[in-house]
Amino acid sequence: MQCDKAMEWHDREADRIRRQSDFQKLRRQQAEWRPATAEEKARSAAVYADFCKGYEKASSEDTFKLDPELVAQIPDNPKALIHQRRGKSEA
Repeated sequence: MQCDKAMEWHDREADRIRRQSDFQKLRRQQAEWRPATAEEKARSAAVYADFCKGYEKASSEDTFKLDPELVAQIPDNPKALIHQRRGKSEA
């Protein structure tokens, strides 16, 4: 307990120095901040517009088309196939 009491001042001093350092770092960051230029705003708007284009509804030519012959090979009820493998017939 006496050791903790003796070190209390040093711990508080270390905390004070750490807080002061963090505050100075924050002040430097605030001093370096500047508003975006018109060119930077235009570039971000273009990037965002390209991003939004990816979410637009695809045209009918771009949609995936299924091959009717392959679709005909798929059973209508997949559970019926499982029952057939287990030796059960569908009633």
